[in-house]
Amino acid sequence: MSEVWPGPGWWMASDGQWYPPELHPYFQRPLPPSQPRGTNRWAIIGVTLALVLVVVALGATILAVSSPNPSPGSVKIHGVTPVYIAPLTGFAGYHWLGDVHQISAQWRVPAIAAKTSVGHASTWIGAQGNGDNSPFIQVGVTEDKGGPGDAFYEEFWSDTAVSFHPHPLGVVDPGDLISASMTRENQGWSLTVDDQTSKTPVTKLIAYGVGASFTSGEWIQEDPTDSAQAAVDLPYPETSTVSFQRLMVNGQPPHLDLTDGQVLIAADGIILVPSTVRQDAFTLAPPTGVAATYLHDAAGLDAAVSAYSVEIASWSSLPLATRTIDVQHLSAAYQTNASELKAQQWPRAARPDVLVLTNQLLRLVSDLRAWTAAGLQTKGNVYLTLRSDQEIAPVADKVRADLGLPPS
Repeated sequence: MSEVWPGPGWWMASDGQWYPPELHPYFQRPLPPSQPRGTNRWAIIGVTLALVLVVVALGATILAVSSPNPSPGSVKIHGVTPVYIAPLTGFAGYHWLGDVHQISAQWRVPAIAAKTSVGHASTWIGAQGNGDNSPFIQVGVTEDKGGPGDAFYEEFWSDTAVSFHPHPLGVVDPGDLISASMTRENQGWSLTVDDQTSKTPVTKLIAYGVGASFTSGEWIQEDPTDSAQAAVDLPYPETSTVSFQRLMVNGQPPHLDLTDGQVLIAADGIILVPSTVRQDAFTLAPPTGVAATYLHDAAGLDAAVSAYSVEIASWSSLPLATRTIDVQHLSAAYQTNASELKAQQWPRAARPDVLVLTNQLLRLVSDLRAWTAAGLQTKGNVYLTLRSDQEIAPVADKVRADLGLPPS
């Protein structure tokens, strides 16, 4: 328990104190194997009618008030039908936009450090579509350590039809050279994972996605979740360097820059930033300097918003007083983030954008306080003002570009 935010994953309770992730009412102890999830779950969607929907991406917070658009097969909570609610910061890598009919890459299986007691990660390639109910399919390797003893590494595939649950294809060893590919066929997707170290290729045809549109290809390192509704991801392990090589999409090396990238911020403090793509390869590494400062600041806001997103899934069953406390905690997180940005030193070129972002965060604090005073009504001028001030991602992305970081 702490009166100030101690680090990623900590959450604020109704007594105004910060508590560790394992004490959150929705926290679940990790149970290997971990459950990778598609990056279409970067968005938190499907909350109760006309409630606050928060989408946060590393400090670039968007506050939106929306009605739900639930997807078939999603998990029901308190009689509501939310789509997966999980932290949005559990992915690092690159996305290529366009019609995807083939994608591939090579990588070495990341080795979990011996000093890691518990950790879960996955390395994969995938393809997905846009919007609600969008198709998604992936193939790759999970890296898990559930307690004392050796870690466990396994090839897997998954898609939305199996609710993102990993289906094993074979055991691998850390350091093995993996060549993974996905090719769209008339009957579905042909998936191949070739452990070139042990010379054990596996190919599987998945009758999935026939007639669907796949508009994004992905090369991703993930901090998985162990449930469909979680305030924090699973503990992320310390590993050897994660690097992707021989990136291919539709038979050609993709053109990618940092605007196509994504940063991972794990609940236990590990942050991974993709390098620029050179010679069809990139590496994930911890940030340094002012980039690290910005992302560590963002981690506190991300933790608060992730906890808030779980709370609002049951808002329809909660009294106004409880909802008010939830909004107050969210407002406090915006205030803290704004104060951090204001107090720290930034490069001269970034200062104007940091100032604009700080002011927008403070304006959201004011809007949330006014909304609370208005009884959290979803109509009227206060509500409309809140909606009009919600879009801060463009300014945050300018700050991130100033600092050499991928966008939110």
